[in-house]
Amino acid sequence: AKNLTTAIGCDTYAHVKDYLGDTYSTGCLTFCDNITNVVKGSCSGIGCCQTAIPKGVRSYHVTFDSSNNHSNVLSFNPCSYGFVVEDGAYNFSISDLYDENFSDKEFPMILDWTIGNQTCAEAKMDQENYACKENSDCIDPENGPAYLCKCLDGFQGNPYLSQGCQGCSPKVVMPDHQSFSVAVVALGIGVGVLFSLLCLSWVYMGLRQSKLTAEKSENHQQNVGMLMREQLPKRAEMLTT
Repeated sequence: AKNLTTAIGCDTYAHVKDYLGDTYSTGCLTFCDNITNVVKGSCSGIGCCQTAIPKGVRSYHVTFDSSNNHSNVLSFNPCSYGFVVEDGAYNFSISDLYDENFSDKEFPMILDWTIGNQTCAEAKMDQENYACKENSDCIDPENGPAYLCKCLDGFQGNPYLSQGCQGCSPKVVMPDHQSFSVAVVALGIGVGVLFSLLCLSWVYMGLRQSKLTAEKSENHQQNVGMLMREQLPKRAEMLTT
């Protein structure tokens, strides 16, 4: 719940309803015989109680009642207090039970607003009174039969005014000159290092190829020499026979 009905007292019934009394009715009660029983920060029914207000509420009226007119707790709680407050905005203090100026305090509450009592489908059929203007769309809120307007995606502004929703231009962020210069220098260094590595690779491959060629030539010469040494004795033997 966005708002809570809150009651403070040690002999207190709090009752909340709409002005006409036929839409909703809720409440809470809080009792305590001794101030030592009260827990600071707690609104569980000992010195303070809270209850949620239903959705769609358009009005409220808070009333109080007491079992003994505070006669048994008059020394530390002469009065009952009640108010509607945003959930989480009020923190109960034990001194609130006997603070004679507590009624002067103010607390926030949330108010939703909508247009008329028609749903979006119904409102769009009545174009003469339809509140959503160009580049906007209709929304059915949670709180009761009514509607709201919002600008379409890519537009911003006031959807209830003619031409109120304007297109959003994409923001172009130009790079800082110094940052751009640093980026260019870094890119140049990177390209230079890459080029150097490529050159070293080419030199290494060239040297390796030359070495392989030399080894092949040397092996070829050795093989030829061995072949000739093997064939010379055979030729000499043939000549002697």
